[in-house]
Amino acid sequence: MKNLIHYLRTRLQRSIVIIFILVVLTIAGFLKLILDNNTDARLRSRLVNETNIITRTFEDITTTLAENEAAADDYMLTGEPLLLREIKTSQERIQNLLAQGTELVTDSIQGTRLSMLATLIEKKVTFQQTVTNSALLNKGIRARISYNTQKGISDDAIKQAMGLLMNRQSVLLQQRVHDTEFANRRSQVTVFTGTAILFVFITLILVRLNVDMARRKKAEQDIRNSEKKYRLLIEDAGVTIFTSDFSGKFTYVSGKCRALTGYSSEELTGQSFAMLVEPDWVTVVADEYKDQVRKLWEETTIEFPIATKNGQTKWVEQHAVLIFDELKSPIGYQCIVRDITEKRNQEDKSRNTEAVSLANW
Repeated sequence: MKNLIHYLRTRLQRSIVIIFILVVLTIAGFLKLILDNNTDARLRSRLVNETNIITRTFEDITTTLAENEAAADDYMLTGEPLLLREIKTSQERIQNLLAQGTELVTDSIQGTRLSMLATLIEKKVTFQQTVTNSALLNKGIRARISYNTQKGISDDAIKQAMGLLMNRQSVLLQQRVHDTEFANRRSQVTVFTGTAILFVFITLILVRLNVDMARRKKAEQDIRNSEKKYRLLIEDAGVTIFTSDFSGKFTYVSGKCRALTGYSSEELTGQSFAMLVEPDWVTVVADEYKDQVRKLWEETTIEFPIATKNGQTKWVEQHAVLIFDELKSPIGYQCIVRDITEKRNQEDKSRNTEAVSLANW
């Protein structure tokens, strides 16, 4: 009975451990999914920010190009030396902005177009440096006409390249904003769905756990009731019941043991069977039960003398049954002991009477 209760408790504990592991794995899975979604959302948000920065960089390039053109035009008209510094400053700023844009751009198409723009601007800067040379200005109107013609061709190419860059940047911005919004919505849906599924899962687990606990309690109560009835039957039967392990130590002894041995249940529990068996019979009894285990005899019956607490010798008949665990392995004995002293005395008396009769005859 105790083994069955222990088995039920062990099974419930295993169920709890398995359920706990499943809950932890489920939570870990959802947390990872949420973390991945948040990471993706942050990445896309960063891409949107970078796209805005690149767009502002391109706008700054356009503005600086316009300032550069204005300074160059003024210089061609006036020849004012201070304008050369302004032209050089704007050229350096354009180069810095191009370098910044090149570092930020991750789109391959934009990278190619930005490289083309940088080449055009480099040619423009070289041309400006040539025509702003003081010696060239002495050529007068002819130089100005040549500059304006060449400048117009260069500006058209730069504007076209810049237009392509800005159009592509606008498309990228819209796409990345859309992706970011979608990632945020997906993250929210994941959190909501994960929470709902986890709630349902935990609810089902709690219900199952409650059912298992109710079944276990009912099974334990049924076992206790059955054990109580069984013990009452044993007590009424006038026999002694005990269980022992393979070392011969009593693990349970019924209350009838006092009438048979003079010892209480508490005194015998945990003690070896050898304390009751007459010394000459200890080896005989031990060998009997060793054979029972080795040969897997389910039941055996043996008669032997015992010594009671007050030193009296009694004969008993002991019926032993092997106890098996849930894996069908023997783990001990359950024995029913009956006092047969009177029977043995009658048999001895009959044998003595018969012997006397034969002797007299």
